[in-house]
Amino acid sequence: MSKEKKECIQESSIRITTAIISAANTSWIISIPKLVLRLETKSISKRSLRIQAIKALINTQRSHEISFWPTKRNSSMEQNNRKQFEVTEEIFAKLGQRFLNWLVDTTILIVLVLILMMVIDSIAKSYGNKQLMPYLLLNPIGQYTFVTIVRLAYYISFETLFAQSIGKMVTKTMVVEKNGERPSHEVILIRSLCRLIPLYELSFLLNPTRGWHDMISKTYVVDKRELEARKQSFHPSK
Repeated sequence: MSKEKKECIQESSIRITTAIISAANTSWIISIPKLVLRLETKSISKRSLRIQAIKALINTQRSHEISFWPTKRNSSMEQNNRKQFEVTEEIFAKLGQRFLNWLVDTTILIVLVLILMMVIDSIAKSYGNKQLMPYLLLNPIGQYTFVTIVRLAYYISFETLFAQSIGKMVTKTMVVEKNGERPSHEVILIRSLCRLIPLYELSFLLNPTRGWHDMISKTYVVDKRELEARKQSFHPSK
């Protein structure tokens, strides 16, 4: 092969190699921004996903707070607005009803005391003791003690079981607490013991609807029918 042909081949091969290298370098250089762009796109997408996840978590937490706090506030408002039934003066037993209660109960107590004294006297005589009845009739302390026991037993038993004495059953009245419910055994005991205050009946001259035994025991004598009507209107669903 001649020298000129060799030089021509070498020159063409050099050109081809240079062209290939330049093309390769150009594609590599061009691919760098694309790779960077892809990496940036991926990082941006990851960041956006993270941001979206954080936003969703915040929104979920806010929705829970919104759903929780109004319920709590509403429940507290409902508790504040919920009123308990209380008896008022409009349903208190009138003075005439209270006087009739006392009259009926006193009459029953007198009859009950006489019957019990006759029974006790007959039992005592059957055992040969003929001095018991004269002793009770002539001894004021013995009479007071006996009458007091009968009186307490009468009021405690009837008002504990029925919230009414026989006199209150006649006048359709009953003993209740401030909320309109029946008093407990302890309250009835206090109320009955307060009846032993001397001349406690005169307390009605100061307050026609409540006596000392009512005030001290924090009880009320009310008209039973009026009480039931007021409760029905206060709790219409019941």
